[in-house]
Amino acid sequence: MHLPHGPDCASLGGMDTTFTSAARYSRGASFLHWLIAVLIVLNIAAAWVSEELSKDDRATVMGNHKAIGITVLVLLCCGLFGG
Repeated sequence: MHLPHGPDCASLGGMDTTFTSAARYSRGASFLHWLIAVLIVLNIAAAWVSEELSKDDRATVMGNHKAIGITVLVLLCCGLFGG
């Protein structure tokens, strides 16, 4: 595979790779990506921690777990459909 050469190109392992502003993600897209990543990690941690909690506390944590999951779904839709 041959990619165009120019001032915006960098060599990576003997293969030319083009890095232009058009090929990079916007700050908004990057922020959205990392926000979703953090929320997913928090959701995994909440599910894991809830195993050791009392029934009432577990219900509270799992309510938050569900809310975070819905938030991630909405953010993913915003990213996919440009909303």
